Amino acid sequence: MTFFLSWDRATWRAVGVTAHLVLVSLLGLPEAAVKPSDLDKPEVQQWFDRNYAAVSPWLPVSRATFVAGVAGWGQGWMAAREVLVAPSRAYAQLAGTSQHWAMFGSVPQSSATFFVEVKRGGRWERVHQGRFGPARWRPSWFDQERVRSQFNLFVRKKGREDWDRMVPVMAQMAWADFPDATAMRCGMQPVAFPAPAVLARTHKVEQGEPFWVTALPRPGSALSNP
Repeated sequence: MTFFLSWDRATWRAVGVTAHLVLVSLLGLPEAAVKPSDLDKPEVQQWFDRNYAAVSPWLPVSRATFVAGVAGWGQGWMAAREVLVAPSRAYAQLAGTSQHWAMFGSVPQSSATFFVEVKRGGRWERVHQGRFGPARWRPSWFDQERVRSQFNLFVRKKGREDWDRMVPVMAQMAWADFPDATAMRCGMQPVAFPAPAVLARTHKVEQGEPFWVTALPRPGSALSNP
């Protein structure tokens, strides 16, 4: 105890910074992107097909054994990771630095993209279409990492309360950039990706019925039903 009391302010600061870096860095250990319940998804099975084909010439096991081995190793790693990051998670929650580091486990076969439309001259005009097509209104704002992560939740139909708070903010930006617009609306457009060979040939994705479509009239506009 006397040893610690002998430390000066610079030493305590160095210890604190080092502890912070170590605890936060532990949270960067790879996190599971595929859960056991995801193993039957077509895109995950395709991942197993590709990787099994790559290792099968020198790994004399069946595909089922390969899948079970990879899944078992992943579950074992996550159990060990939980033990390692437990102190870090408690510290991160206290310091307000919590963040999930999971990456995409596979390329999804379906997703959704965000769109914005403004009404001018009685007609709707699409001014933003996510990353599909040339309509890219305010790209620097929509490309911010925190904004993109929020839309990633919307793709999975999560965070509806955040959506309801975000739409009026985007409406204010629309009124500033499109002074002749009488209304704006936005929503999420489901998309389905065809097989790679088809996508390479057509450069098109299939679009589904939009959801969470929200329309707002310009304040003071005579338009009561946008």
